[in-house]
Amino acid sequence: MAEAYKGPTRLMIGGEWVDGVKGQTIDVLNPFNATKITAIAEATEEDVDRAVAAAKAAFPAWAKMAAHDRGALMLKLADAIEARAEEFIALEALDTGHPVMDARRLDVPRTVLCFRYFGGMADKLRGDVLPVDAGFLNYVKREPIGVVGQIVPWNFPLMFTSWKLGPALAAGNTVVMKPSELTPLSTLRIAELALEVGFPPGVLNVVPGYGHTAGARIANHPDIGKISFTGSTATGRSIVKASAGNLKKLQLELGGKGPNIVFEDANIPMAVGGSAFAIFHNQGQACIAGSRLMLHESIADAFLEKFIGLAKSIQLGDPLSPDTEMGPLTSKMHLDRVLAYCDVAVEQGARSCAGARRLMIRRWPMAILSSRPSSGPSRATGFRARRFWPVRGGDDLQGRRGSAGRGQQHRLRVGFGAVDQQSDPRAPLCRRYPRRHGLDQQLQARAPGFALWRLRRVRLRP
Repeated sequence: MAEAYKGPTRLMIGGEWVDGVKGQTIDVLNPFNATKITAIAEATEEDVDRAVAAAKAAFPAWAKMAAHDRGALMLKLADAIEARAEEFIALEALDTGHPVMDARRLDVPRTVLCFRYFGGMADKLRGDVLPVDAGFLNYVKREPIGVVGQIVPWNFPLMFTSWKLGPALAAGNTVVMKPSELTPLSTLRIAELALEVGFPPGVLNVVPGYGHTAGARIANHPDIGKISFTGSTATGRSIVKASAGNLKKLQLELGGKGPNIVFEDANIPMAVGGSAFAIFHNQGQACIAGSRLMLHESIADAFLEKFIGLAKSIQLGDPLSPDTEMGPLTSKMHLDRVLAYCDVAVEQGARSCAGARRLMIRRWPMAILSSRPSSGPSRATGFRARRFWPVRGGDDLQGRRGSAGRGQQHRLRVGFGAVDQQSDPRAPLCRRYPRRHGLDQQLQARAPGFALWRLRRVRLRP
């Protein structure tokens, strides 16, 4: 597959494929076997400047284009991606390590749907007229910002490309996008298709490079009016500081340490399946991963027995194989960091319930760590901070107040999951959510999941 890669490898600036000013390249590796897929051009500060200039020049005509025409181009792009679904499925598995079963069911369909959604929204953006005193007219008119800088993370590059491009382009903005240097291939391919379906030159510019060079320049560039960033909280703070020069608008999606709470009256098989999906989907490399498992003490032993059994049954392997349920972590650097945190957690008192499995070139760490009272404190490093790992930390609860209190120990809460008797789909709809909305308020979670972390892989069953 690596030898067969024929996609774009250069920077997309002003509708042309160009090399970086400094002529440097970055090797893109297959996370499964560490072989080289290709080498891409590296964008540096000067290349970001060129891309911003192209986007700025393209903005007036793009913003004035009839909204339905902008929408029509986005719908054509969605059709083009859908027509090449198998290509994108293989590309995402090759570049990121996502199993093809996940890319086929989630990544590619959601990407297509996102472009279609915002393609349909392009001519439906409305303003408002506000009631004021007689003699005055006060109205709100929605206008594009201008050049938008977008920084895409490495964990779901295909979907994030659509999630960021869709609303920005529909509203009439032009874009300078920096995909991760680790997983840039699907973003570059989308840029190629955008040109093919008729997007004007300069509307979309793609500059893969490193965060401390290309990313930093996007953050402080005076002609970029807004930044959309998904990544670590530390980098998000740096972007906030760098963007102060021209008071950029910011949209930041940062990290979290989501508690996954299972109450005493939960349907155990359903809770086990949902909890497994919450932590093992995409190898745990998700900002809303349910990496902190919080169990009511009365069901903890029964739950863990089934959960550990399920974890041990997961089929690891080549993400291009249709039988693989979990692929490798996306980079060796990340793998080494995850393994180091596992070691630290054990040193601080956590107990390993299912030992880490390191196969082939050690691409698959997977463990279940318990901080139950008999084995150590729940304040171990691995339980507190966002780690982007397929490692589940476990803790016992004595009641619902305890669940909120333990969940609040972590300042980074992008989301959480809660499973109880009311999560059962057979329960009346009016009974499923009220109690858990109160927990949402106590935890101050940004994206409550309730019982939405449910099993989506047929083979992952307790």
